[in-house]
Amino acid sequence: MQLENSFTVPVPIDEAWRVLLDIERIAPACRVRRSTPSTATTSPAG
Repeated sequence: MQLENSFTVPVPIDEAWRVLLDIERIAPACRVRRSTPSTATTSPAG
């Protein structure tokens, strides 16, 4: 499957990436648990 989409974000690229990589800010219902530095799992907040 190939998905394609594009959009413009009216902020500097460094700020955009900082927000996009902040998982708890983007999806507050999910928490990221890191079992090792190279893997991550998600679970519903509760």
